[in-house]
Amino acid sequence: MQNEIDDPVRSTVGSNKSPSREFSWRAAFLGASVGIAGPAYFGTLAANLTLWVWIAQGQTLQAAYAQLFQYKFTFVVVMHLVADACFAFASGWVSAAYGRGAALVQGVAAGLLSASFPLVMWLSPNPGEMPLLFRALSLGIPILGSVVGGLAHARKT
Repeated sequence: MQNEIDDPVRSTVGSNKSPSREFSWRAAFLGASVGIAGPAYFGTLAANLTLWVWIAQGQTLQAAYAQLFQYKFTFVVVMHLVADACFAFASGWVSAAYGRGAALVQGVAAGLLSASFPLVMWLSPNPGEMPLLFRALSLGIPILGSVVGGLAHARKT
């Protein structure tokens, strides 16, 4: 069994030991996992539920998909943006909590790693047409939310 002191992610979490000031890539990737998986799950769930409702109302699947990807600030889109911001905040918080280093740096790293997900998605052979505002939100929310989450964790400790 690995000694708890040797584990760079868990060595001071929940203990009275003084935290190190070293940056932790493991913590940044852990935070980014929260920042990517949470919005991906919530977005897929919200999109599928919305599609099922529209199909139940008599729309064809093709028409429902066309309506879903209009990039308008509908209730579902606004809820998804709010969820994105919450998961981005949690991403920075988790990275700072497990990173034990400078909360701002941990938050920025988790945010940049989280923002890499939309960039990878845009490299698809058929990325679709996305307005500049939605591209900016796709990059800005994970970065800013993670920074705020990291700083909030620093203020708490």
